[in-house]
Amino acid sequence: MRVLVSTTGGVGHILPVIPLALELQRQGHDVVWATASGSCSIVEGVGIATSPAGLTPVERSQRFFQGQPNAFDVPPRERRPVAFAGLFAATAAPVMMDALIPLFETFRPDLVVHETSELASTPLATSKDVPSVNVAFSGGLPGPVLAAGRVAAAPLWTRFGLEVPGDLGLYVHAYLHPFAAALGQRPPGATVHDLQPRTVEGPSSDCPDWLESVGTERPFVYATYGTEDSPRAPWAAIVGALAAVDVDAIVTVGRGVELDPLRAMVANLPPGRLRIEQYVPQPILMERAAVVISHGGAGTMLAAGVAGVPQIVMPVAADQFDNADAFVAAGVAVALGDGERDQATLANRLRWILENGELGERSAALARGFGEMATPEAIAHRLALLV
Repeated sequence: MRVLVSTTGGVGHILPVIPLALELQRQGHDVVWATASGSCSIVEGVGIATSPAGLTPVERSQRFFQGQPNAFDVPPRERRPVAFAGLFAATAAPVMMDALIPLFETFRPDLVVHETSELASTPLATSKDVPSVNVAFSGGLPGPVLAAGRVAAAPLWTRFGLEVPGDLGLYVHAYLHPFAAALGQRPPGATVHDLQPRTVEGPSSDCPDWLESVGTERPFVYATYGTEDSPRAPWAAIVGALAAVDVDAIVTVGRGVELDPLRAMVANLPPGRLRIEQYVPQPILMERAAVVISHGGAGTMLAAGVAGVPQIVMPVAADQFDNADAFVAAGVAVALGDGERDQATLANRLRWILENGELGERSAALARGFGEMATPEAIAHRLALLV
């Protein structure tokens, strides 16, 4: 069958879909992936053909804030409905729709696979009686987010003479949920299926030589703020806390953050005890980590959950607050609010996790729960039955 994969251009929206797309291709299906031109190289790098479509994350933000410069003048936890409706439904989806319409005509897909924030392919597929599958990158959309998205996405549906569904069409044919049962946030309905999250970057064979001794004498802590939120991280507090606690640590700050000031903070520590890097493949860090510190991005939190690693979470935006709520409720993470992200508090929480075995035990149980979920291989077989 011919499978059209359609995603927005954010790395965190692309990576969760890659394992399923690769498996569909491995099982002999013809797969083409539509995404923003600036992100096509990510998909092509794993061997899947692409068709440039839609806005890059930077273009999307620029267009949105040009029209609504004060849209985020609400507390961070309350921004998700505004962001989902404004950034993805009202701004990005119409541009994606214009690119997908001719692609539908030339490629003629039998199945559409998309992610939760790519809202153009579902009404288009519905208008042509093509089944669509939503690969979620975190938990189900909260009611206020779904309601705001429904209003903003209505023109996408009326363009084809259709009424926007109450669920935005996300759950009609198949919705693939990446959270283990202990985390909840699972939408109701017979079309909802578990999909075991997989990490697709950086095999362990790529381990740098200097990493071999990390964590051999002390617990190892991994700190990251993902690909988009790193400039907003309290790096000085994080690095200071890691220096104050007897651990080995690696901090990955990505692009857009100056390395030298942070490295100067740890210059007096023993060599290798605390490294500041732009990037290290996440899997080779997760398999060694005793604790993960992050912003609550779904990719990082799910990878730590699969690896059975306790977490400290400092949410910034989007689904990160809901992700943190799910992992805290499951007893495998500690969340720090805006007033708690100082060096002393972070160091105390880190010591508590390292000294308290309960979080480690619950994290190991959560990892077993992830292991019981349906694999991309099994889901790919099920999807073929939809056509």
